[in-house]
Amino acid sequence: MPQDCKNLILKVKSALYESIIRYWNIPKDYGLIATLLDPRCKSLFFISPELHNDIHLKLRSVYNKMKLEYSEQEKKYHKEYPINSLLASMFSRKYERGDEFTKYLRVWISFSECPFNWWSKNENRFPLLSKMVRKYLAIPATSTPSEKLFSNAGNLMTVQRTSLSPSIFEHLLFLK
Repeated sequence: MPQDCKNLILKVKSALYESIIRYWNIPKDYGLIATLLDPRCKSLFFISPELHNDIHLKLRSVYNKMKLEYSEQEKKYHKEYPINSLLASMFSRKYERGDEFTKYLRVWISFSECPFNWWSKNENRFPLLSKMVRKYLAIPATSTPSEKLFSNAGNLMTVQRTSLSPSIFEHLLFLK
């Protein structure tokens, strides 16, 4: 006689969701800022207009802070090395012509294009934003999840459980 497993399935889904939130809890803003810095997805069409504006303001704030730091460093450099300042003003174009952030928002690329290649090609065009991209689109270099997986596997496969079939072991590891 078949049993009704609806409640059990809901409990399993709920437990999985809670585990994902606990172990991979990335702040919502961080993920949305990273999405905004992906030139393919920056329209953020999938979120509410209020959240869309909020994320734009947060990224604009980070951008303005970085822009201020950059201009202060540039002023300090020109005070320390006046000859370099004179040469730079004679031979190079002015760093900022227009707002880099606004220009970036106007540029569109194909969804099939690689965002990392795009940023590599446009690094000179958007120097401050490309520095932000390195922070927000970076892949965290950590081995913690894989170490946890191996630890769980070692705890599951004990001498008493050596007769478990590979598929049962795999299911237990997944549930763990």
